[in-house]
Order: sequence, then structure tokens, then C-alpha cells
Amino acid sequence: MIIHEKTVVFEWDATEVEHREKGNDWYWGLGVAVLVGVILSIIGGNYLLAVLLGLGGIMLGLYGNDRPHAVHIEISERGVSLNKNLYLFKAMKSFWIFRDRRGRDRLILVTGRPVMPTHILTFGEGIDPVTVRLFLLKHLEEKETKESFVDLLAEMIGM
Repeated sequence: MIIHEKTVVFEWDATEVEHREKGNDWYWGLGVAVLVGVILSIIGGNYLLAVLLGLGGIMLGLYGNDRPHAVHIEISERGVSLNKNLYLFKAMKSFWIFRDRRGRDRLILVTGRPVMPTHILTFGEGIDPVTVRLFLLKHLEEKETKESFVDLLAEMIGM
């Protein structure tokens, strides 16, 4: 990692996601939706789905109350480091820079790994997306990549 630390070109801190406060209405809505799903699953005789929906609802409620964690991002000649986890360019597939619905410039990194195959990062203050793009073009293929359905759903429900 010594070589990586000496060749850092871009470095910034961001949060995993933008935190949105959730009021009582959000939790009541979640509870009602989960309860309806559990009841319908039991009526349909799918008890495993009922248990999974109940557990999923509890987990979503707990996770929804959690504050997003900070992510330290470094881009160097070797790869991209997220909280000291280095993803080498030679193991990555592509990248894409886009502006989301809220007007934030975002970077999607496609790692090709079976678990967490993509990382969506928000640019920090003073980091120029065009300069980052020109740097990444030297190391990775630029390929248009859309946010996954799960990412869009999570943002829609305020996660």
C-alpha cells in the first residue's frame, strides 16, 4: 500500500448516502406495508415469505434510523481506495460519471466482483469530475452504467 499512498492523485471524503430524516409517518408507512405483506403471505400459505418480510421490515426500520458512514476515497495510479480497501484498475471493468436527479455529480465504478459489483460515489468539494474522468480514461473503459433498481428504490424510500 506504500506505493498507493505516494501516488494519490485525487482524495476526498463523502458519505455513503445522503441522510434524510425520517419522521413517524415513514415508520408507520413501513410498518403498515410490512404488516399487509405478512398478512397476505400468511393468507397465501407462504409462511417463509411472511417471516422474511417481517425480519426485513425490522432490519429496514433499524437501518433507516442509522446515520450514513463517512467514506474516504483515494484515486491513484494503481486504483481506487475506499476506506483503505484498494480496488486495482486491472481488476475493475469500467466507470461512468453522471449527474443525478438532485444535480450531484456521481461516479459509478464497476468492479466486476460478485458481491457489491458497483460503487456509486459522490464527488467532494473541490474535486472536478472532468479532471477525474480524464484521469480514469487512462486506466479504465468508460461505459454508460445506470443506477440499479435497488439503488433507485432505496433513494425513493429515503434510505
